[in-house]
Amino acid sequence: MTRKKEARLAADAARRLRPSLDIRTTMTRQHFALIATVVDEAYTMNRPPTKRELSELFANALENTNPSFDRVRFLEACGC
Repeated sequence: MTRKKEARLAADAARRLRPSLDIRTTMTRQHFALIATVVDEAYTMNRPPTKRELSELFANALENTNPSFDRVRFLEACGC
């Protein structure tokens, strides 16, 4: 195996471990609107939201956008 191929395989493995470092999708106005809505809702409380509360708010919003959304997997990825 060539060094170039080894480097490419290593980079691919790193992306799989940290997919957030390899964002290739362009976010749309709808993505930003969803984020803004969740943040706005989170800060209507009389105190800053906990990590769990914010994660749950995002999970609620994301469930409405995708019938295949995996809430448990998302919350685990958030560290909740």
